[in-house]
Amino acid sequence: MASFDIPGSPSASFDKAAIVAYINSLPPQRKWWEGGKKFAFNFGWKEIYAYDGWTCIYCGKDLIEHEDIVATSTEEHLVPQSLFITSAEANTENNVVACCAGCNGLKGPAVPPPSDPAWNSRKEYIAGAREYIIKRRVDRITQYAQYVAVSKIKRLFPSPTNRLLDYV
Repeated sequence: MASFDIPGSPSASFDKAAIVAYINSLPPQRKWWEGGKKFAFNFGWKEIYAYDGWTCIYCGKDLIEHEDIVATSTEEHLVPQSLFITSAEANTENNVVACCAGCNGLKGPAVPPPSDPAWNSRKEYIAGAREYIIKRRVDRITQYAQYVAVSKIKRLFPSPTNRLLDYV
């Protein structure tokens, strides 16, 4: 099980400098994220989405179910763009995937620590990121469940506030 975290955060056992040093120390054959085509005028987001079947790589959401879903989806960098010197280095076929807005927001700049086996392959990295996103989603749902329940009850019995009067 991968242990993704945000470099430098209080819960992380590593920082951005350690990750950058680690990925730069790997031999070229171990840098799976550098493979594939580079983004160019004839290769971009539509090709990436098509390769991924127009579904979110993490949760499987159908990104073309509705125009609003695809409009708010993103090209997700598996290895975050912030870890590269130039964006061109990060924008490769093997490093960019189709992603819904929710999963992209939950993953953010999280990566596994240098010792994690998720760095061994793209498949292991995606599986580790997926586990991280699921855990964050469950944590968020648990965190907000109480507020949602209370707010739904309050909605049934509204008491006008100055702010609500602005909407009428």
